[in-house]
Amino acid sequence: TDGVVVWQDQIFAGNREGFDFNSAPVIVGNRLVATNKAGVYAWDRSTRRRAWNRRITFPLPSGEETATPTAGPEGGPIATDGKRIYVLSNNGQTGECLAAALRPSDGRVLWRSPFAAPSFAAPALAGDRLYVAGSDGRLRALETKYGLVVADAPLGEPSAAAPVLAAGHLVVGTGAAP
Repeated sequence: TDGVVVWQDQIFAGNREGFDFNSAPVIVGNRLVATNKAGVYAWDRSTRRRAWNRRITFPLPSGEETATPTAGPEGGPIATDGKRIYVLSNNGQTGECLAAALRPSDGRVLWRSPFAAPSFAAPALAGDRLYVAGSDGRLRALETKYGLVVADAPLGEPSAAAPVLAAGHLVVGTGAAP
């Protein structure tokens, strides 16, 4: 009501590697979950303590000193269906993106699904499908239980836009250079 900070947690004091938080947090049950370029973090909302953190890909490729969108960012924007947390993580060492599902209670990785190109936007959820737009100009649909790709469609050009679902339609912006 008054904007006073109730609690906080400093992950990296004096961060010089670029491991900033690059996603809006989500709330799943008693967990507050957010990602930065060094991992996925969850806090217990009752105790206000860090519950777990999970790394999906390496934060920095060999020889790199600062994380950038293509040089090792861990989980970008995230999504949840209330049962799982879905994260995307670009791997600066391989040039791939990994989509992953995590269990909210302990951060256990339930599945990982690699793509050949980075993704720079939030995934979208509809029913039991997770939609991911890629910098390679492809839209992928994964089933949420095991992470299997059930559709892979060309967009005509690269995308850095989050897919949007409404009224039975899927809209994806394109035109961003890889």
